[in-house]
Formats: sequence, C-alpha cells, structure tokens
Amino acid sequence: TAEVRKQWYQRRVRGDQTGRPPAVAHGPGRDIWELQNRLYLPTSDIDIVIFGEWLAPPLRTLERRLIENHIADPATMKVLDKASVPIIKLTDTLTKIKLDISFNTNNCLKSAEKISELLQHYPCLDKLVLVLKQFLLQRHLNEVFVGGLGSYCLTLMVVAKLQSCPRHRRGRLEDENLGVLLIEFFEFYGVRFNYNNTGIRIHNGGSFFNKNEVSEMKGSMLCIEDPFQPGNDIARASYCMFIVKEAFKLAYTWLRRAVIAPRKPNEQVFPMTDSILGTIVKVDRGIVDYRNWIKHNWIHLARTLPHPESYTHTSL
Repeated sequence: TAEVRKQWYQRRVRGDQTGRPPAVAHGPGRDIWELQNRLYLPTSDIDIVIFGEWLAPPLRTLERRLIENHIADPATMKVLDKASVPIIKLTDTLTKIKLDISFNTNNCLKSAEKISELLQHYPCLDKLVLVLKQFLLQRHLNEVFVGGLGSYCLTLMVVAKLQSCPRHRRGRLEDENLGVLLIEFFEFYGVRFNYNNTGIRIHNGGSFFNKNEVSEMKGSMLCIEDPFQPGNDIARASYCMFIVKEAFKLAYTWLRRAVIAPRKPNEQVFPMTDSILGTIVKVDRGIVDYRNWIKHNWIHLARTLPHPESYTHTSL
C-alpha cells in the first residue's frame, strides 16, 4: 500500500496549486474554501467551494474564465449543472490534478470538519478508507455522478461499522488488526447488511434504523442519514450500489480464501500477487508514473505557478 499513501511533495504541489482555479472567481463578498483531509489518493481530485451571492451558480461563466486563463483544457472539463449539487470538474493544465468546484455548499464545510473529528477518534480510519478508495477507484465505482460510492459516504460506512462493535469504540490503533477490520467491512456490507430495510446513522454514537419508516429515505438501495440534517439521505445518488455490494462480496470471498485456505508451505493461493491485500487492490503503472512525475517536477511546478493576482478575475 505504499503507493497509496501521500508524500510530502504531493501535499506541497496540491497545496500550492489550489489557488489557481479560485483566483479567477475572486470578487466582492467572495470566499474560497479548499476541502482537504488525509483521505486523498495520489490521483484524487480536490474539492473547492466558492461562496458568493448569485441568483444561480455561475457554472458556465467560471468555465469560460478557466479556459481563458489556460487553467483548464476544454477537453477535460465537465459542467454537471443537472446534478443534485452542480459542479465543474476539470484537470489543471499545469499540475494535472483533478478538481471539483461547487458553489455555496455549506454542508461540505461541515462534512470536512466532521471527517477531521472522526479521523482523530479512529486512528485506523484513514488506513481503511484509503485502501477502500483505491479498491473502488480501480473498479470505476468511486464517482457519484455515475452512480458510484463517493468517499464521504464510504467513510461514514466505515465509521458505522466501527461504531457497531464495542471493541472498536475506543478507537485505539494499537488495539486493531487492520486486516481483520478490512475483511469484516467486506463481509458486513457485502454479505450481511440488509440494504432493503436498513439505514445508517453515525451521530450520537451511531445506529442502524428501519429506513422504510422514514418516508424521505425510501427508494434508494444505500441509505445514510445526513449527520447534520436528519431525514436527508446523502447516499441516494449512489444508484449503482448493487454493483458495489457485489464487489464487496467478491473481495470478502477472495480475502477469506487467501487467509484460511489450507495450502502447502510457501504455496501462494493467488500466484500472481505478492501479498494477500494484492488479491483485491492493485496500484497501476499510471499512478506510479504520475507520482514520479510530481516528485521530479514539484520544484519547477512550485516556481512556475502564477500568483493568483496575475489572473483575470472580473466579477463572475
């Protein structure tokens, strides 16, 4: 899992470059927030929220400004104006980092703060979530706008599993076997969890509830109650959850076989891998090459990133 972990030069480049897209949006009463925590993969996008006063989110105007200032290549841009949370998706031309830009989404700030709080309470949380994010990424099941399972919902699913077992409530990393926790997660959400009737709630210590008794939460396979807005299902957009569930189930089968299958000394259950974790998670060459590219170019990138004041930023 070494290639999944963050490196200092990645943090530096990601931190320096986040001033580029928001720079073209600055104006009176405008506030920019960049939402980061320890849960990003080497190729993860950065979520940026722009606050201001508009009759409607200026998606197309910002799209035009980003192109005019050579921050984004038009071929990489997607304006999701029909999504429940309208966003602009783009890849930065200089750093090749992907970004999601939204407007006035106050809950995003609360969610980021909540994740930071949970990371403090559960030292094992970031390790589990990073492996699971890579697991979903390599199966193309991580993008919410195409029905996948986003990182926020995934993190809350991990937290709910930890909350449901008394031995995990203390949150001490030295008390945990990360391999066991990962297998238990796949077993719980891939085999045992009743998606037809059960919803997930993480506030007030966490609990599971009958989602059919809450009218606002009927209809979606995965139901996770918003920690800040009871009755709001934040997982309703993950309409491909049935595929995610099957992926979890298969991962549990593979890991269980790798751990308990009888075999001769030095015999590998899965000869094509170097580890048990390698049966379900791979780090492809593209990720390694991108990390090496960042490592070898970060000083040049840091020096060539234009100052935010150099961009054209008339009011949106």
